[in-house]
Amino acid sequence: MNFKKTLYISIIIILILGVLFTGYYLYKKSIPTTLNALDTSFSIQIPGKINFKVKEPSSLDYKLDIYSIKDEMFINTSVYDKKYDIDMFEAVEKEILLLSDTLENVRYVSTIEELSINSFLAYKYSYVYYDNSYENDIYAEIVWIKTDKKIYILDLEVITKNIGKYKPIFNDITNSFIEL
Repeated sequence: MNFKKTLYISIIIILILGVLFTGYYLYKKSIPTTLNALDTSFSIQIPGKINFKVKEPSSLDYKLDIYSIKDEMFINTSVYDKKYDIDMFEAVEKEILLLSDTLENVRYVSTIEELSINSFLAYKYSYVYYDNSYENDIYAEIVWIKTDKKIYILDLEVITKNIGKYKPIFNDITNSFIEL
């Protein structure tokens, strides 16, 4: 009788601990991580369900450079001072025209979509290209954001087999943009 009581109490404690650990794990996965650019000009939020690492500053002058080895996802950002007013739509069009000169086997280039991100004018387009180092196709989503002070370019990329998972995540990351 005493053994049964101890067994039941032990099972209940184990179940409660399992529920608590599962709840804590799910809670941690739901909290986004806020990342600031190296020059502290902006921040973005990465959903908690994404395991990522921040790359060390490189010679490419990215202000934020992160990646996920598991999902083969990459995000890097460039920031430019707005010394004079430019026609950003025209600049994005020119960048698209240069894609085939800089990347191998570019295809599925989307039309340019105008957005408003935190009241800032933004343009977004996407394409697929072949990456020799991964020996696979990569989906790229490029977002240009024009603020009063700067122009920000977010380059969000993922291996094509993970597009379904990352398209909504890229939208969440883009919409979390805040100029500091």
